[in-house]
Amino acid sequence: MLFEFFYHKKTTRSGSIPFLTRPKALRLTVQSAFALFHVFLVWQLARHVAWAMGKTETYTQAPGAVDGWLPIVSLMTLKRWALTGQWDPVHPASLTIFLALLVMCALFRRGFCGWICPLGGISNGLDRLGRALGLSFPVSGPWRRILGFPKYLLLAGSLLGFFVLLSLPAIEAFRSGSHYVAAQARMLFFFSHPSTTLVLILTGLIVASVLIRNFWCRFLCPYGALLGLVSLLSPVAVHRNADRCISCGKCAQTCPNGIRVDQQQRVNTTQCLGCGECVAACPAPDCLSLRAGSRRVPLWLVGAGAVAVLLGFYAWARATGHWDADLPREMVQRLTRMALTTEP
Repeated sequence: MLFEFFYHKKTTRSGSIPFLTRPKALRLTVQSAFALFHVFLVWQLARHVAWAMGKTETYTQAPGAVDGWLPIVSLMTLKRWALTGQWDPVHPASLTIFLALLVMCALFRRGFCGWICPLGGISNGLDRLGRALGLSFPVSGPWRRILGFPKYLLLAGSLLGFFVLLSLPAIEAFRSGSHYVAAQARMLFFFSHPSTTLVLILTGLIVASVLIRNFWCRFLCPYGALLGLVSLLSPVAVHRNADRCISCGKCAQTCPNGIRVDQQQRVNTTQCLGCGECVAACPAPDCLSLRAGSRRVPLWLVGAGAVAVLLGFYAWARATGHWDADLPREMVQRLTRMALTTEP
């Protein structure tokens, strides 16, 4: 009975739905927690850069979690590991996080995109703003396919560049330079000292995200494209009982990525975040359900599973030395100063 309370769409006397069966509220809570964590990471990284540039004598290590912001480094370290069997000592957490995301999505759909990614949280917030202002409009039909093409083109170009064209000697040469060691610091500098071009691009993305639901996540993010392809392996998916469906279309209307849930029996698409919002919105009893294979599972399973996988990899990495960089402080300070005071 207790387990059923957590995932069946039962209401209380006041008509409210128990918190754990309200995926939108639960997702917002998890995303907000990770957003605050990323604010802390920025603060820690800023303290590290201040130390490296000689603005303070108090040493602060660059947080390993920031390596998750470096997808290019992740691909580079993955190829180097595959070819040499050596885990990168400069940005060890980059490969740890990358592998965690692949496992996460293979098990729990795009749980990272839907529950953890701070950009996903920002995108959801801009979508709510657009709909509240009456500015949001749907993208469907051929336009949806056309707009969805760029992220796969970016993904294909990235995979081709790193796994086919980029040689191991080239990777080793880049790793020996100051820009690689100071990649985290350079990224912070890039966004804290934005160029006019960057400001225009970010402004365009914000406006587009207000007008078009989840614009970045649905149509441009190559990372999301990769994780979406991996998520097709996931045993977890939303199922629709066609005999109980009343064709109200509420599931499709509430889906953050505009999936036509009402036209599918098993929602196994690269766009599905596993957020469970369609299940919560369905007014027909036992029409929509989240299942792992043939077994019904609670709506919070994807979020809880995604967080558990990430924390599991983190615990393993900390215990085995695959999280924080093991470099002499003097070298880090010298190379960071060199990287931030010279042109790319």
